[in-house]
Amino acid sequence: MPSNPAVERTVRKRPAAHFYVRLRVKLLLCSSLMVLLAAICFDNSFSAEKSEGQLTLDELRGKVLPLDREVKTIIGDAVCTSDNECLLIGYGAKPCGGPGRYLAYSIKSTDVVLLEHKVREFNALAQEINRRTGRMSDCMLTRKPRISCVRDQCVTR
Repeated sequence: MPSNPAVERTVRKRPAAHFYVRLRVKLLLCSSLMVLLAAICFDNSFSAEKSEGQLTLDELRGKVLPLDREVKTIIGDAVCTSDNECLLIGYGAKPCGGPGRYLAYSIKSTDVVLLEHKVREFNALAQEINRRTGRMSDCMLTRKPRISCVRDQCVTR
């Protein structure tokens, strides 16, 4: 049977050296990936340990609830007589940036300077926890709700 040159060209075997080069490249990529994954796991496994002058992750988490209660106490009942007395403040931190939600408060019944200070502290705490835990989110902006004075209290809608 006569040989077909077109078939011979497609059936040609690659030299063995080419096979070993490809194998080495694959092994190099796999080992690089393993080193990267090990570094990530190693970093996360020690994220709760104390660095110089830093709180542990557990200590940070332990500050969240008391600080949240303090902010809510400062806002109190958000007593108002008109919509003009009601404002919003960004509260918490999304991993991609921006507040996690908004809280309504009254300029009539709230120590605004103290509230802003405590909210900044809470937001920084939330950002640090997000950073250390590698938390992710949808990166959607949190919409500012409408705010109004209803039955002498600032509320969001």
